[in-house]
Amino acid sequence: MIDRADRTDYAAVKFSTNANLLFHFVCGCQARLNLMSVPYTAGATNTQAALRLARTQLFLNPISRIKRRGGRAALVMTDGKSNINKSQTIPQANLLKAAGVEVFVLAVGNYNPAGIQEMIGICSVPYEDHLFRVDDFKSLLDVVNLIPPNSKPLQCKKAIADPS
Repeated sequence: MIDRADRTDYAAVKFSTNANLLFHFVCGCQARLNLMSVPYTAGATNTQAALRLARTQLFLNPISRIKRRGGRAALVMTDGKSNINKSQTIPQANLLKAAGVEVFVLAVGNYNPAGIQEMIGICSVPYEDHLFRVDDFKSLLDVVNLIPPNSKPLQCKKAIADPS
């Protein structure tokens, strides 16, 4: 997402075997600081729990510091291989979208046909505008580095450790 005049706030949920709220909505530079210390966690892929947590603890929860006005979007970065309560993944994505959240999917890695169908079901429509694929994390960094410098988020005047 592009931070326009520091009006875009970000929150994060991390998931593998479990889904965890990393931080409530904060400015872009604070989010970057918070994300720098998040390690990779190996495990299963519990996408439905992350979607549920994003909906209930972030987008529908005023304690999350969500702004009343403005667009709402979620970026789900996944390998497309949900394997915990997989039958709940699409229903949870639909509930998130029904709550007014535009859902983008960034698919990383190799995908089987069922995984691709799951990712299409998670993202908003048209999926051609909401589903992006890269082969691996190095390719993801290559894409991020293509973003022109004037499109990157503005610098915050002050960033402190998030208390959440």
